Amino acid sequence: ESVNISALPCARPKDELPPALFVDDNVFIHSTAVLPHFGTIHGPAYIGRGCELRPGVFVRGNVIVGPHCVVGNSTELKNCMLLANVQVPHFNYVGDSILGTGSHFGAGVVTANVRLDRGS
Repeated sequence: ESVNISALPCARPKDELPPALFVDDNVFIHSTAVLPHFGTIHGPAYIGRGCELRPGVFVRGNVIVGPHCVVGNSTELKNCMLLANVQVPHFNYVGDSILGTGSHFGAGVVTANVRLDRGS
């Protein structure tokens, strides 16, 4: 049996979302999360308590953002988990990764499942 996570208690009601923030189905956003004026969040996704999402955020799905994280300006997330207090504050791409508690990325840091040496 599947559960629609957007219907869980403490979820941010869709009518309280900024008008230029697109939020797909099966997305949970905690009621205490700070949301940007614009961005895109595709489900399934979970945005935890006290998180701050900044303008231009792009969540591509299969994402868990733990409590008190910062997902910044023009940052893209895909198939990843951010544990508590993680900061990916600006121009980051986090794909296919798990970021540990308290991790902080500088501007423009990229993680992905592609080998940098182009080997197989």
